[in-house]
Amino acid sequence: MSKKPSAGGKIQWTKMFRKLSPYTIRKGFRYMKHYGPKEFWIRLHERFEPEEVPYGLWYRAYIPTEETLETQRKQKFDYSPLIIQEVTRPEISIST
Repeated sequence: MSKKPSAGGKIQWTKMFRKLSPYTIRKGFRYMKHYGPKEFWIRLHERFEPEEVPYGLWYRAYIPTEETLETQRKQKFDYSPLIIQEVTRPEISIST
């Protein structure tokens, strides 16, 4: 049912090398020691996936048809709560 393209799972190596420091290397080794090499590799892929998803591509994949919008407009739900917003006005006293 999903229309969106797969993420691909490619690591951006240049971005990863720029973030390397003694601290991140130690942190990576600690993570691998605690969770194992498989989870480390999964985490590495998740961490360095492209962060921005172009909205235009997503929108074109999920844009609803006019027929879908019309059925949504006409749909009635079993329970439709009545929402009332109460507005209080400050009382003004006029003395003459």
